Amino acid sequence: MVIILRFIISALIGVGWLFFSKDPEISLILFIFVFIILSITPKKNKTYEEGDEFQAILKEKTERKLLLEEERLLEKQQSKKNKK
Repeated sequence: MVIILRFIISALIGVGWLFFSKDPEISLILFIFVFIILSITPKKNKTYEEGDEFQAILKEKTERKLLLEEERLLEKQQSKKNKK
């Protein structure tokens, strides 16, 4: 039903352009362009809960990276002490 409505709106715009300009090539291109633009569905936004979950996962990963980096630095310092 929605696709038919989009088609009708695009056709009306194309016919309107044809009526005023008498140029069938441009009105056909305009019809196709408007139909494509109307057919594109926008990206759906995530809910706040999904966004919070994503941020929690991102925070855990960041904390894990920092922890691993600290451990690596400690091991590096200990290996320097052992070499002396």
